[in-house]
Amino acid sequence: MYPKFLPKYSPELNLIEILWQKMKYEWLPFAAYTSFNKLQEWVDEILLNFGSQYVIEFS
Repeated sequence: MYPKFLPKYSPELNLIEILWQKMKYEWLPFAAYTSFNKLQEWVDEILLNFGSQYVIEFS
């Protein structure tokens, strides 16, 4: 084993940052930003359907 040191801030290596970026820029419609309740509904919808309807593909 070799230790690998990561920079203090490296969002491209943090899985939740990758998920949030995908949600924010590709999956959330503009209508989700009209109110906090709408945003919460859409985020719940995406998280419930993550893996089937919403998929992240790494290439």
